[in-house]
Amino acid sequence: MSDGYTKLFASITDSTIWGEPNTTRIVWITMLAMADQHGYVGASVSGLSHRARVTIDECVVALACFSAPDKWSRTAEFEGRRIAQTEGGWILLNHSAYRAKMDKDARREQSRIAMARLRSSRVNDVNSQLAKLTELTQAEAEAEAEAEAEAVINTSDNNNTSAPEKNTSAQRKKVTRKVDSISWTSEGGWIGICDGDRTTWSIAYPATNLTRELEKANQWLISNPTKAVRGLWRRFITSWLSRVQDGGGSRQNGSTAFRRDESHIPSDCADNQRHLWWMPDGRTPRKIPIYTTVDGRERYLDGTYA
Repeated sequence: MSDGYTKLFASITDSTIWGEPNTTRIVWITMLAMADQHGYVGASVSGLSHRARVTIDECVVALACFSAPDKWSRTAEFEGRRIAQTEGGWILLNHSAYRAKMDKDARREQSRIAMARLRSSRVNDVNSQLAKLTELTQAEAEAEAEAEAEAVINTSDNNNTSAPEKNTSAQRKKVTRKVDSISWTSEGGWIGICDGDRTTWSIAYPATNLTRELEKANQWLISNPTKAVRGLWRRFITSWLSRVQDGGGSRQNGSTAFRRDESHIPSDCADNQRHLWWMPDGRTPRKIPIYTTVDGRERYLDGTYA
């Protein structure tokens, strides 16, 4: 008994075999199912008739049909013959050609599945990186706010030693609320940034373009609404500027900064995604490997779309 596998192509219904009697067609499909990887069908006439559930006479007629030339066959090789008798059974003459076609279809399907998995893993990696960045920024902001609040409370306690200790918690909450005067909304963008903030940041982060970086941060928050839930916006901004400063800066003029060249940005890149394509000194983007097109699709660096 064979353990082979033969794919049944839909084109069988267009072959001349489909015009033969039902019993002949049944014998042919049975032989396809019994064939091993080399197209060998091992059986006797009586065994084949039993497997096909036809009489021996009907099986003999079918085998004669398969062994005879067929001038109407779509395959000119072997004069249209389908089988050749061999020791212990028969050989399906065109089996290798159809198996090669089956293997090609299988390889194509495997390639499609592999590419889908690769695209999915890239998206998951990007989402994971963004989530970690958000968590880190939030944790740093909370830690710095607590430290600032503690320092203010300690100063207040030193100046007024008679203050009841039970009010320390209330004082902490009050001071924490006053630490960050900057806020952000998706409709209005940044609120509460004063000239003094800009002057201080310009000194602390000389290689950054404040106007550009604040707008980049604003667009990132708009593009990631689920990650725009925070209360310590000043810490978020300083963390953003610090990363830009450490990465070489963003000013177009200056000895420590790189020039921005937008010639490499794809023409179908959405406006709120263009900041992701800043390539300092011609190098490849450092963090995010995909962008969103104007029609809402995600495109990878290799030119494929999600």
